[in-house]
Amino acid sequence: MKVVDRILTKLAELIQNGRFEELETEGLEIKPVPADGGEWKERHKSVNAFLNTRGGIVILGVKEEGAGPARRYVFTGWREHAEPNLKEIRKLFTDRKGAPQDLSDCFPPMEPHDFLGGRVAVIYVDELASDRKFVFYKGTAYKRILAGDHRIPDAEVDAQEEFKQEAVHARELQPVPNLQSAGG
Repeated sequence: MKVVDRILTKLAELIQNGRFEELETEGLEIKPVPADGGEWKERHKSVNAFLNTRGGIVILGVKEEGAGPARRYVFTGWREHAEPNLKEIRKLFTDRKGAPQDLSDCFPPMEPHDFLGGRVAVIYVDELASDRKFVFYKGTAYKRILAGDHRIPDAEVDAQEEFKQEAVHARELQPVPNLQSAGG
């Protein structure tokens, strides 16, 4: 059984029994499908954090409701009107200078899953390679810590930029394959 199938099975069990158990982690975000474009911001921040950290999975179509002992998951379902918003995600991120980044290779195809008589959408986000980190959403880079998305401090961004420059210089110093010396 795939990881996402285990998560969806557990989520369905919790919803059907009216119970809550924290399922969100450094690699999993569970959210309802927003009604309009303006509400997508939190999903975009999570995707940005997954790109900059270790990758992750976003499940759209379930929300958390209540507090304390009354806290629970509620199935809200995948809404087809949201599909254009998903297609836009790969184009939303920039480098530090604001240049758009093509991140198509970081987003395997979205998977709709049958769920409790309806559907949810599962979005997979791959981690960026070190030489592509960090990407920014609306001028801010985020990273995932536990189940939250946190701004990456400027000093950490600076250190990563320095690492990328060193990596470029190291590639320039690599031996040329199949090159023979003058004497041989």
